[in-house]
Amino acid sequence: MLILVSPIWYADLPRPVVTFLKQLQRSYQRVVFISDKFMVGFGTCGRTLRKYLPATTIIEKVAASRGNFSPIMATLGK
Repeated sequence: MLILVSPIWYADLPRPVVTFLKQLQRSYQRVVFISDKFMVGFGTCGRTLRKYLPATTIIEKVAASRGNFSPIMATLGK
């Protein structure tokens, strides 16, 4: 499992995160993307993740909020 925590810039992943995804040396069965959920939700982050991860990778997106980690803990507990 890869846990990816990142802000969302202009409705997508920041360029350094995309560079990281391009350089991954192995595939992951599951990727959990954690970020603050802004007005645009997750924007095009899901599409960008799908572009750089194998089709078999399960991608889960979790909205983080200050002081409430229950959505994160519930997702990681699966």
